[in-house]
Amino acid sequence: MVSTAADMAKFMIAHLQKGKYKDRAIFSEETAEIMHGDQFKHHPNLHSAMAYTFAISSVRGHRILEHNGGYLGAATRLWLLPENNIGIYMACNTMHSQLNYEVTNTLAERYSPEIKKDSTIKYPIQNLPSYDGSVDRFVGTYRYTRYTHGSLTKTGVLFGMIASEMPVWKNNKGMILMNN
Repeated sequence: MVSTAADMAKFMIAHLQKGKYKDRAIFSEETAEIMHGDQFKHHPNLHSAMAYTFAISSVRGHRILEHNGGYLGAATRLWLLPENNIGIYMACNTMHSQLNYEVTNTLAERYSPEIKKDSTIKYPIQNLPSYDGSVDRFVGTYRYTRYTHGSLTKTGVLFGMIASEMPVWKNNKGMILMNN
């Protein structure tokens, strides 16, 4: 999605107000709850999850809906903290910068009080499923698909500027490992 900052602000407000923007329902509150809810987790005891369009994580005890994006020469980060009615959108011209992460984390640390929760999750997580012995079919090198496939900028793949590769291997217990 390519958008202006003003339109992203409207998008964030609609999500923070559970589907409403300027007293009009853009989508139903039920749709907002479905979009913001956990759709996938690697393990039921983990805090992070995937929702529709958003990754779910937490910072300082606050639940965050986030979506990062960009393309060659640009990076974006959208954070929604629904419990605090806060939205942050940042876009920068950059190639390989951590600026979006540093700024949003700094804002969260400065303006969000830390919520100390008694976590029932104890790490490392026990009761993990046994590993599949036939994971060999997943071992190999993968390339990110998030790049322009139909313009001149796709030549950046040749020079490792975009769509970098990620090796996937397994250990002797059959556990899939990857380095991002």
